[in-house]
Amino acid sequence: MKASKKKLEAAHKDLDQSDGATPSMKSPSAQARENTTVSKATSSQYLDRGRMLINRYKRQQGLPQDYDDFSATEFVAWLISNKPDLKSSTWRVYRQAAYHTLMGKPDPDIDVALDMLDNDIVEGDEASGKRSGKQDRLAKRTSAMKEKKFPKAEMDMVFAYLQYKSRSKMAPILRDWLEATVHTGLRPVEWRATAFQSYQDPKTKRRYCWLYVLNAKATNARGNGVVRTLDLSELPSPIMNAVARMSSRGLEWHEEGRFDNVKSQVGQLLYTIGEDIFPRRKKHFSLYSCRHQFVANMKSVLEPAEVSALSGHVVTRTAREFYGRAQSAWGIDDIGPHARPIAEEVATVQQSADFYEARIENLKLAGVLHGNTNSEFPS
Repeated sequence: MKASKKKLEAAHKDLDQSDGATPSMKSPSAQARENTTVSKATSSQYLDRGRMLINRYKRQQGLPQDYDDFSATEFVAWLISNKPDLKSSTWRVYRQAAYHTLMGKPDPDIDVALDMLDNDIVEGDEASGKRSGKQDRLAKRTSAMKEKKFPKAEMDMVFAYLQYKSRSKMAPILRDWLEATVHTGLRPVEWRATAFQSYQDPKTKRRYCWLYVLNAKATNARGNGVVRTLDLSELPSPIMNAVARMSSRGLEWHEEGRFDNVKSQVGQLLYTIGEDIFPRRKKHFSLYSCRHQFVANMKSVLEPAEVSALSGHVVTRTAREFYGRAQSAWGIDDIGPHARPIAEEVATVQQSADFYEARIENLKLAGVLHGNTNSEFPS
């Protein structure tokens, strides 16, 4: 499994999977935009903010302010635990501040800590910073018109339309894209760089399958990227086969330089079908609707840390409105056998979840938050 993840990282070391999400300003971070620089004044501000965050971490954990032998990975886990209570713009500043500050810390686990920051993508404000003010406002209005869920009944109607009415050559591809995404939760752009691996036990004849997803920019000073793993072994064969086809096609399209074009055609077909089947809907379905639905479904059957590990994110306060809620989940029979995260990736998220839940409980004890405040880690 580790060998497969390393192979995926190496094969796509120059691919920016944060396209479609908002990277931060230029910094040592792997998420920084190319061809931009940071002034000395800005760098100094990042360092000051980074030291402030470290001091807050020490205070909350009961560590002496002059104690510098703290764990870098534990600090990053604590920092990520604050993310659900922050605006996306604030979180980007915090992440950059942590990067600038930790780069100078001579810890044996510093690479692991920085990888945890590399693994972060700010979702929910994809257009921000990439367009003019007018274009940015238009993009946000367009996003507001996209459905943040994909009910089972409506998806079945789309599938029936694709099979019996559509004459588009993209119909089989759209079918696989929807089927694979609603069972894996991949962002549309993430299908560019995945690896599907299957193994059949010769004794039990059971089939084991994993999908490795490159979910962060893989160009940084340490030359490695971040891959999340989805265990798909329990999925029915037809769904597993759709995932395998999407994994193969996405890589092929990317290598041929036509991934964006295919994605646009498939997305347009879905929009056209929606106009035909659901002419009175105020919001239309998009490829991203399947990811929202996947998250909603998983929230109803898995723990928050497991959902975050599977979907490759911890949400900011700004982004919470962009993700399907548990009440939008399909019925348990419709969800059926589902993807599962691997233990080591859940453990990384769980550390942040533990920090978050402990902080909420302490704030309740201090009277800062109401006693009925939910302390469960948002996903």
